[in-house]
Amino acid sequence: MFTLPNRSALLLTLLFVLLLQGSSCRKAPGSTNNNPQTPATTPDFTTTIQSSVSGYVKGEGGATGRLSGALVQYGDKTTTTDEYGYFEIKDARVIQYAAQLIVSKPDFETGYKTFQLTDSKAVFTRINLKSSMGGVFSAAAGTTISLNGFDAQVKIAPNTLVVESTNTLYTGFVKMILNYKKPNDGGFADYMPGGLLGIDSSGKLKLLSIHNFGNIVLYGLNGERLKLADGKTAELKFYLWGVTGTSMPSGIHLWHYDAAKGFWQQKGMASVAATTEVKTDIRELGHFAVGTASEYVRVTGRFTGKTGLPFGFAGVRFIPQNVSLINIDPVWHYSNEQGYFTGYVRADAQHTVRLSADCESPLYSKNFTTGRTDVPLGEMVLTDERVVTVKAALKACGGGKVTNGYVYSLNNDVRYQANSEGVVEFCTVACDYVYRNGLQLIPVEIPTAQKGNTAYVKLLPGANDAGNLSVCGTDATIRFSCKLVDAAGNPLPDLFVRIAPVTDLQNPVRLTSIAGGLVSTAIYTNRSYQLSVFGSLQCNTPVFTTNFSTVNRDTSIGNLTITGLAMATITGTVVDCNNNPVPNGIVIIYKDQKGMQAPVNSAGAFSYNIPLCNSSGAETVYITAVNASTLLPGTTISTTVQAGTKQLTVNSCSNPPGTMEYFNYVIDDQQYRSYLPPQDTIKFHFLDNGARIGVEVQNKITLESNGFSFPSAGIAVGSSHSLEDFYLAEINAYPTGPSLLHITEYGPVGGYVAGIAEGTLEDVNLKQYKFRMSFRVKRTY
Repeated sequence: MFTLPNRSALLLTLLFVLLLQGSSCRKAPGSTNNNPQTPATTPDFTTTIQSSVSGYVKGEGGATGRLSGALVQYGDKTTTTDEYGYFEIKDARVIQYAAQLIVSKPDFETGYKTFQLTDSKAVFTRINLKSSMGGVFSAAAGTTISLNGFDAQVKIAPNTLVVESTNTLYTGFVKMILNYKKPNDGGFADYMPGGLLGIDSSGKLKLLSIHNFGNIVLYGLNGERLKLADGKTAELKFYLWGVTGTSMPSGIHLWHYDAAKGFWQQKGMASVAATTEVKTDIRELGHFAVGTASEYVRVTGRFTGKTGLPFGFAGVRFIPQNVSLINIDPVWHYSNEQGYFTGYVRADAQHTVRLSADCESPLYSKNFTTGRTDVPLGEMVLTDERVVTVKAALKACGGGKVTNGYVYSLNNDVRYQANSEGVVEFCTVACDYVYRNGLQLIPVEIPTAQKGNTAYVKLLPGANDAGNLSVCGTDATIRFSCKLVDAAGNPLPDLFVRIAPVTDLQNPVRLTSIAGGLVSTAIYTNRSYQLSVFGSLQCNTPVFTTNFSTVNRDTSIGNLTITGLAMATITGTVVDCNNNPVPNGIVIIYKDQKGMQAPVNSAGAFSYNIPLCNSSGAETVYITAVNASTLLPGTTISTTVQAGTKQLTVNSCSNPPGTMEYFNYVIDDQQYRSYLPPQDTIKFHFLDNGARIGVEVQNKITLESNGFSFPSAGIAVGSSHSLEDFYLAEINAYPTGPSLLHITEYGPVGGYVAGIAEGTLEDVNLKQYKFRMSFRVKRTY
């Protein structure tokens, strides 16, 4: 969905709003040259250097926001983020004064960070990606897009969008990724692309003071990137943030981020009204910003603890003094693993460098004045008592030392590397929240990917020894799978499986094999388990047993051959009220508290194999046929089965329906599904004080849920109502437009409500399906 630029040409600065709660104080093996250089006044895209980068990527979704599986490009190398959103690229060949980091993932905006490198020191950064926002519009009709509520608006005129790759007019529906931030918004700098350096109208590099920035990314329904046609513009309107009274300018620079170069590029001026409203036309979609530009200098330095350990991965804040737009200017940069940082500030001004590391009050603060040359602040020692050290020894599953590993801190999303002896030692902060909850560390061995249980370290002033941390964890979960087959290799679905730790056989995980004989569930790492297979829920003696052990990754033990299993085969024909064969449809076979669905062919015939308990006699099954054309179920019949074949004729006629409840549907006239009690629950609800009727459907075994609602006004047999909130979990789809629900039965309380509907559904990928649905539910009030 996302396309990386052809060239990783890149920008100069580290801008990052951090929250970072800790910082590394691993012992530094030595420093590299840190002689500052005066920033070039014009971009240099020719000089290259080898550079390493690491960091974390977060998105807007998920409990923690850590974004795994994102593609990261830095110079001539790429990687992907791990489960914590962490990435690392070593020794990439990058453009020295425009080293651009590019991060992308489907359904998220592409993120950019650009660094100006003066030496071979590694770079650390954090980056946030905005996720795709809901909503589509017609390119032929145009629209007005609101960003961040009504903080900003972009008006797209009709027929002004073209496909970026072909430059052809696009008139279909458009999907959007939208982002809009002000400096006081959380994560402002981590969202902002590139950094705070831009090329002004004279071609010179300047430091930007950003008031607002946003991003508009538009895609066609097939994922094609869209842009404004040549000569077309979009109207941008927003209110200038951070200005009042005499500080309000009459005009403001408009900037566009050039992803091919890694710089913000000045795109003219926008006028500012007395109400602080800014209205201007933009010729390019993508990232835009408004702000002033000024001369700048580079500031370098290093933070260490009292013991000499570096204070790394920390958010370093530069605050200008005596500036009318002070609210927009405090910016953040990050120190690397060895505590070194580089930042950019205004020339000829007074500033404060501040380190807080998520503590309420600063750990360190120092004033300095800039001229027109770079400012080396040197080494700054943190003497605050809240700066503490942590030491731990990583141990392998066999008890030996881990020669290549790290600990990951859940508190502040930082990865601390261990030395060759398996010892990790670092600095962090003991703010109040850490004192209460402790530092949460996960030890990891890199070559084996073994991950230990989370260790909780109570932090005290001074040195803290966490002791030995084993990477052989038993609290993490992995996906276990196997396939049950008979002696001929044929899959065996519908068998009952119990998986229990060998040390606790009385508390198994219970599940059944599904289509294809597949057994799959989540179990714990580095443990020994026993797997038992039963033909029926009432069996006490398994037909098959085996032991296996898990490791630290998904485990499959392949095919398990089950022999000596008693099987009953039910075959027969589905007929209608006149005993004529009913083509297609399904037969529901209910046994052992679960329903099995047998397809019916075009001649009305079906056949299904049912596993039995070897030690029991005849077993009872309940059978219901569902008519494919009407989606109405017949009367349920009860019969007993034993090993061997049983021939039946099943009637799909249900006249009258009696107490039967059901929810049946078919997708594209091919994919049938039926929900019937007792294996499923179907519930009736009055919603909105009786204004609407809701129907909720759930499978008791899988807990898969479906449902819908409709207005209750005027309900009677033969009435039609708007189908609302209709959802099918099987395809994760909703109706694309209005669909009518036709009532075929409406009884009093204690009676039944029934109806039919049809229409079109659309899933999250905008794929459409035709559906037909019928239901009947008992009216409980």
